[in-house]
Amino acid sequence: QARFFEASALVWDATSGVLVGRTASRGMTSADLMSRMGQLLCRWALSQSPPMALYVGVDVGALSLVSISTSGQAWHGPAYAGA
Repeated sequence: QARFFEASALVWDATSGVLVGRTASRGMTSADLMSRMGQLLCRWALSQSPPMALYVGVDVGALSLVSISTSGQAWHGPAYAGA
């Protein structure tokens, strides 16, 4: 499904994750596309048995890849903090 939204995963953990939308298409901005993807993910989570609580945030802004000597790399920036 992420291919449809032209998104890719930057971070995926057991309890959280970060997706980035690369481009706008189909007459929608990248923020519109990511909001729609979040809406569909929330609907999927509610349809599970038992239903899962899922929170989605969308933010538009800069992301920077930071090198960390002990753990490799991490993402940082207003979009990461805001979502």
